Amino acid sequence: MSQNNAQSAEKSEYSATRSPHHRATGRPKNSQGRPSRRRGKALEDAILSVAWDQLNTIGYEKLTIQDVAKLAGTNKATLYRRWPNKVELVAAAFRQFGSHPDIIVPNTGNLREDLRALLDQIQKALAQLTTGKMTGLMADRIKELDTGQIFGALNGSTMLTQMLNTILEQAESRGELTTATIPERVLELPLLLLLNEAISKGSLDDTAISEIVDQILMPLLTQKKQN
Repeated sequence: MSQNNAQSAEKSEYSATRSPHHRATGRPKNSQGRPSRRRGKALEDAILSVAWDQLNTIGYEKLTIQDVAKLAGTNKATLYRRWPNKVELVAAAFRQFGSHPDIIVPNTGNLREDLRALLDQIQKALAQLTTGKMTGLMADRIKELDTGQIFGALNGSTMLTQMLNTILEQAESRGELTTATIPERVLELPLLLLLNEAISKGSLDDTAISEIVDQILMPLLTQKKQN
């Protein structure tokens, strides 16, 4: 094949991969009018932009690595070098473009209501990852984690544990419990329960939150005070 024919075929192949979604992240052209090759952060940003666009257009379950690669004007190998699977790619796109709701420590004046308010906020945050266009993301994400990664999150520096500590200190100041009698492992329990609910059902509903608070957390946290 002559050099001119090879160049023509390359241009045709590139044109076939473009779409209305890709125009927002189209590759810049060099002085000869041919697409410049993107590298590093510029390439990653373009891929994540396409992945985010696809996520919001067709949803997580229909999104494929192959389609994202084509729309971004690159190949699957390039994506797999950076993200080993679809869930990692979408998680990266969500971190870059998604909304990140602020979770605040409630202080309602009542331990039960504080616990409920905290889990309600987490429920709303999880809803972004378990419904609509995000359906399937949470389940796939958890499947990709091994046991060590899941339980590695259970330590005193986690955000949820810190928030729970604050709630318990507030409750102690109101005379509802004594923090000195609460084992540290009890502080890890809410995260374990949330993970169990997410793994088994893929989401948190109001019934699950009520049961976690009323049937598990409240009895455990206040039993010494009651005795």
